Amino acid sequence: MAGTVYHVPVLMRGSHIHPAKGGCLVELSSTLPGGPWTACPAHLDRALVTLAQVVNDATSDERRLNLIGLVPWLVGLRLENSDRTGPLIAILAARESLRHADRATGERLKSAVAMLSEKGAGGVGRWKGLWRRRLVHRTIRLAVSAYSESQESDEALRGLLVDAINFVRELDGLPDLTDVPVIAAGHPLTLPVHVTLHVAGEDTHYRCVALRGEWPEQLNEAWQARMIELSRRRVAGHGDQV
Repeated sequence: MAGTVYHVPVLMRGSHIHPAKGGCLVELSSTLPGGPWTACPAHLDRALVTLAQVVNDATSDERRLNLIGLVPWLVGLRLENSDRTGPLIAILAARESLRHADRATGERLKSAVAMLSEKGAGGVGRWKGLWRRRLVHRTIRLAVSAYSESQESDEALRGLLVDAINFVRELDGLPDLTDVPVIAAGHPLTLPVHVTLHVAGEDTHYRCVALRGEWPEQLNEAWQARMIELSRRRVAGHGDQV
């Protein structure tokens, strides 16, 4: 099929069955390397998926576009040992949110951190691993909810996501992102994406590719820089993450 170009509304709350309905941070990141339209791309650590989604949704409508510059930096942030990094991301989110949390939420966050920090908590066996993964995602959601009463919640949430991205970058041997531009001013409210319906047996999905030539210059520059990092990683023998 030739496919169709859709101008995807950005950034929207929730997940979206089709690009024409809107795109969140994670869904837009899936269109840069090209691939299935999804709110859970294979190139992104599952804990970071949850954090990016809840930060996207918790940020106010007026300030959500301030997050758009992070989209290229989410691509390829999946390490080999995600069972180890997931709890660490949840602990980072919980600890950073404590200063924003009320007393009851703070106690729950401290309890979650203690459980996730237990030596050998990952254990062996399917159910213990499943329990821990669920605790990771619950802790991240609880941590983000703690920001709701903060007068600086939008900026703090963006900072939390940047810190989590930098945490994974450090594990990957990459330098911190120190100057991710806030490009909401004058940013288009839609971005063009080429969409093709892919059907192969029981596998049916929308394959989406960002029309990067028509995306804002700052997003393209960030994506070019991220592609260079990913290319160097492949050359170094760490595998193809996207």
